[in-house]
Amino acid sequence: DEISFFDMFGLKISFEIDEKELENRFKALQKQLHPDKFARATEDERSASTQTSALANQAFSVRNILDLYPVPIHHSLFILDTAGMEMFEWREKVDEAKGDHALLELTMKQVREQLQLCRTTISSIIVDPQMTPAAVVWITRMKYFTKMMEEL
Repeated sequence: DEISFFDMFGLKISFEIDEKELENRFKALQKQLHPDKFARATEDERSASTQTSALANQAFSVRNILDLYPVPIHHSLFILDTAGMEMFEWREKVDEAKGDHALLELTMKQVREQLQLCRTTISSIIVDPQMTPAAVVWITRMKYFTKMMEEL
């Protein structure tokens, strides 16, 4: 299983990230994964610690490099990746519902609710240029839910 940027640092998936909290969590994770703590561990445990530490460094470094952009594009990319996983789960849900009329009706209702949430969210954020990356994420979600409704 892949772990997301948000999961790695124990953050709620959100467009806004408390940078100080992120830094504190990064430092705590690095302290927890320090090689000295794994001196007596098995080779597999040392390897897992080293890999996790490298991923945390990479995630934190990429986040800092991408901060050079005028809008927080990196947050949107991580959220979009997470949204992609959510869409995969919705796709499975729709496929399962196709053989069961009651489940199909319930799924259609839930997809309509998701579409409404997309519309409401897009309407509220589209006016702010700083929110363009988040709007793209929500528009992409809306596109997927619209396609799902057409298939149902």
